[in-house]
Amino acid sequence: MDPAQQKWNDWHSEREAELREPHGWLSLVELAWLGEESKELEHFPGKWSATGNVVTFSAPQQGVFHAEEPSSGPIVIEIDGTDTSLADSLGRRAEIAPRFGKIMVRIRDPHAATRRQFAGVPTYPYDPDWVRQGPFTPFDSVQEILVSSAQAGYQSSLRGFGTVTLAGKKLIVTGEDEPTMLIFHDLTNGETTEAWRAAPVTLEGDTATVDFNRSVNFPAHFTEFGTCPTPPAGNDLPMRVEAGEKMVRLG
Repeated sequence: MDPAQQKWNDWHSEREAELREPHGWLSLVELAWLGEESKELEHFPGKWSATGNVVTFSAPQQGVFHAEEPSSGPIVIEIDGTDTSLADSLGRRAEIAPRFGKIMVRIRDPHAATRRQFAGVPTYPYDPDWVRQGPFTPFDSVQEILVSSAQAGYQSSLRGFGTVTLAGKKLIVTGEDEPTMLIFHDLTNGETTEAWRAAPVTLEGDTATVDFNRSVNFPAHFTEFGTCPTPPAGNDLPMRVEAGEKMVRLG
């Protein structure tokens, strides 16, 4: 087998294995926004509230674990990043994190129907012609780019590092600490692929390589509880990118 094909096969297998993890993206069953008024969740026992970045969780008498230890009564957690220290006796785990200037809690359930019914992510066949190169033009400084979120009414912030020119268009390359990702629309969206996808980007000098064979769907395409960003304005390719992951298949 061609080495590039084998590497892609291995990547695809690892991708699906990661999605199938007990508390992976397929396990999301609930998303709630916390405020000062105490509230209950459908899929996790206890009551929740938040003031600023401090979350107070009132645990029931039994069935809840904090940092793997049985807990009851009030538990106070200061949120600085993502906290997953709360779990229950059914194997569900609470993910607490800041989003959009608020505090969210998401419940990850290894018994979720989306995980049990997962039949894999269909893909286009690997095709080396979909490894595309184009000139990369860096921005003078990293740009904070506001985009729509998968959660209606909220905006996400992306870090833009520069543009790659493909199919005659300048497309913004984003990432965390360096340019690593192209979030894009293309003409297959809504037909064979989800509404948007992301492909990995590697740089060598002033040339960017985009491997569309590894274009992936976002967590928000698997459940309604994702807070994923959409593509920056203008990141729409005027062609059919028949490579990478297709629409999600459950059951």
